[in-house]
Amino acid sequence: MSEHTDVGAYSLGLLEQQDRRAFEAHLADCQTCAAELAEFAGLAGLLTGVEPVGPAETAASEPGDNVAVTDLLRRRAAAERRRTRWQAVLARSRWTCPRSAARWNVSW
Repeated sequence: MSEHTDVGAYSLGLLEQQDRRAFEAHLADCQTCAAELAEFAGLAGLLTGVEPVGPAETAASEPGDNVAVTDLLRRRAAAERRRTRWQAVLARSRWTCPRSAARWNVSW
């Protein structure tokens, strides 16, 4: 790892001894990492007792979930197309109606 990317791992105590020593040597000269480390100061305490939820692939492992998501995306795309068409119709009518009214001497 790069020393600049080790700040979070160092603040959580996740670095191996050799990496920890290298980061501490870097930290003595790098004000950016020192400032970032100060921001992470209370993070380890906040994460105490938090366990991983589980592998990400279990959330979408059911075949019905993929169908439901695909259906939702299709419905949203269709609704967006309808909305875009209506916006275009309204924009055209705003443009053409005043011109038609002026031609026929109709006041709004």
